[in-house]
Amino acid sequence: MGSLLIKPVQRIMKYPLLLGELWHATPEGHPDYQPLQKAFTAAKIINVNINEFKRRKDIVTKYKRVVEDEGTLRGKLNKFNIHSIRKKGDRFAGYLKILTGVEPQVRDEIFDREEKLFRSLEKAVRQLAKNVQCYLQHTQEMVSVAVQNVQDMEDMIKDPIKNLTNGSSENNGNDPYKHFKDSMERLVLAPLSSLQGMFTAPQKLIQKRYDKLLDYCSRLERSSSFSSSSTSSSASSSPSPVLEDPPGPARRDYEALNALLVEELQRFNKAAYTILTNCVVYLVALLRGLMDQILLRSPSIQQLPAPLSNIAEVQNSIMDELNNLTFVKDNAQKLMERKVSFERQRDKKTVMPEVQHQTEEQRAWLRAEYPPSRLYQLKRKCNGCQEQDLSLLEGELVALLEDTDPSGSSSRWLVLTGGKCVCVCVCVCGQRPTRQW
Repeated sequence: MGSLLIKPVQRIMKYPLLLGELWHATPEGHPDYQPLQKAFTAAKIINVNINEFKRRKDIVTKYKRVVEDEGTLRGKLNKFNIHSIRKKGDRFAGYLKILTGVEPQVRDEIFDREEKLFRSLEKAVRQLAKNVQCYLQHTQEMVSVAVQNVQDMEDMIKDPIKNLTNGSSENNGNDPYKHFKDSMERLVLAPLSSLQGMFTAPQKLIQKRYDKLLDYCSRLERSSSFSSSSTSSSASSSPSPVLEDPPGPARRDYEALNALLVEELQRFNKAAYTILTNCVVYLVALLRGLMDQILLRSPSIQQLPAPLSNIAEVQNSIMDELNNLTFVKDNAQKLMERKVSFERQRDKKTVMPEVQHQTEEQRAWLRAEYPPSRLYQLKRKCNGCQEQDLSLLEGELVALLEDTDPSGSSSRWLVLTGGKCVCVCVCVCGQRPTRQW
């Protein structure tokens, strides 16, 4: 005791041994017996927690190193051995048994809930980071054109003094989009990118946890089958010692990984959810701030010209002023005449009446009223091209009234198609139609 008092124990792992010796050496009736027993129990619990924490840390370090080594060719070749192939085969067989329902699946409700939340957060962070990057990229492509359009509109609706003032403020670097982009990259995109990289290690550990669970179930099944076979052979006259394959290491690894993930996934999910929520809030706030700055810099409603109800009259008055100019007066008059003529022709084409077929009664009436020398049958369709013209179809029978039109042109005939009412039709023909019966 003197040496211990002079040189106290530096490693806390030795305190359970010291307290245990003191407790066993103390009589039960001594007043220090109960305090020593409580101290011995507390030191053992501390020792177990320290060992468990160190073992969890070693497991995480081991599997992180294994994941890093598996990415290289040397690591893949080192993993290719009989033990690795057998282990993967046992895992695959156990997975099929669980999938088909041959064996019950060991489930942890807390871990399943936290893993589901972890997967959802990882997907949300990845999608939000991708959408923000695409938004900034597309906005950067169109912002130059938008700024130029805004400047052109300002030049049109503002006077030169205000234009000079706005140009000086823009040259000073007061660009709302640049501030928006910098804030977006600093407050939204950078935290999301950092958080997205933190999901890799927990994903690998979750996969290793499932592998260790399959190993544990395989060892447990092997141990139960071996114990049942040994029990059946225990009725023999010369019993032999049974060497079981205990599932101790696989169970300890699985329980250590499961406990570590359950504890740290809850903290990780809470922190990741907070970061994701803050990024969404910052994104909305930055978009709203950008819109407020744009509306603040845009001209107010009072500065814009009022909507004109008589826009047609205003445009006509402006056109009259332009027509009064010397160098456009003649050309403008010709252009207006061409425009009016074109509009009239377009209206004629749109309102052209539908061509009606000639009936047998009309053809019989023409044969009865006019001699055969005055009757003609059309060999092609005649389309009306003037106001008093009517269109005729191929094969219709007409009676010649005059071999000229009312204006005296010999290339057009005045004919009658028949019917109850006298229908005058002016037909334009490139050649004189021949008689055909």
